[in-house]
Amino acid sequence: MEKTGEGGEILLYILVLEYLKIPQLISKMPLKTSGKVHYQGADGIHVKYDSVNDRLNLYWGESKMYKSMSAAMDDCLSSVKGYLLDPQSAKSVQQRDLELITSNINANINDEDLENALVRYFDKDDDLSNQIEYKAVCFIGFDRNVYKKNGVLKSTEGNPPEKCLSL
Repeated sequence: MEKTGEGGEILLYILVLEYLKIPQLISKMPLKTSGKVHYQGADGIHVKYDSVNDRLNLYWGESKMYKSMSAAMDDCLSSVKGYLLDPQSAKSVQQRDLELITSNINANINDEDLENALVRYFDKDDDLSNQIEYKAVCFIGFDRNVYKKNGVLKSTEGNPPEKCLSL
């Protein structure tokens, strides 16, 4: 079985969109030229306006599915660290993904007024660029001994196994 990571990306997308109600602004999957080539950058970028604080929250999405929970968490947090801590500059970790957002925005939004408003947040010369806040949303999958190797859940009479998902 190939380990492309796309299953985790789809789960991340579903959880963020359906449970957190944060729409996706861009996905890396359509940008891939080959399923065998790893794409650098966030697995997905989601956006939500915070009217209370008058800020645009940009969520860098990352999914990791490993045998070990600690390895998945370490790698996932390492992946998003740059997006959250790197200063916002022309050479920043975020810059390439921001360029992908603006160059593909009409294919992803399909609302000219919203497109124009969003582009202003990503333009460093516009005052709105000071009103953007970077956040991360992660999906971490890992093996648990409560599951059989063939993927069939062991008997869980009474209470289910401890929750592995935290939203």
